[in-house]
Amino acid sequence: MIFEEEPLTKTEKRQGYFLRRWRSTGGKWEMFHVQRIFGVAVGYGRYRDGGVERVYCAGDSQVGLILLTNSIRGILAKVPENIEPSVLKSYFPVQEHKPILNNIILISHLARLSDGEIPLKAYNIPQYSPFDLEHTISSEDAWKEYEKAISQ
Repeated sequence: MIFEEEPLTKTEKRQGYFLRRWRSTGGKWEMFHVQRIFGVAVGYGRYRDGGVERVYCAGDSQVGLILLTNSIRGILAKVPENIEPSVLKSYFPVQEHKPILNNIILISHLARLSDGEIPLKAYNIPQYSPFDLEHTISSEDAWKEYEKAISQ
């Protein structure tokens, strides 16, 4: 599937829920960024029927948002437009730790599925509980580490 960005309607802009939306060229699927209390989520689903298949929390991290958007788009680019929703949903793992930068296993899995390359050494951090505030990485630090890793 190929996606093209679709302008938000006046109502959507006023509601402030959707930040960005992409529609598949065949018109059956959409990918989106939505506003959440603790940042932004990236998801996909059937176009405008409310049937959201998966949503991933990027939090307030621009790195997480970029990684999720590119990975989801890469995975969706490999599947046909007429794929059954249940089959497509089975390709995507459930996010257990939020935001995405607290779950390096999920990031690497999504990247492999999308054939994306993520410099995993930049996120060489252990899996801690997202509630363990002593061992989380800030989005600012993650962005610095990511830029450092891709410049090598």
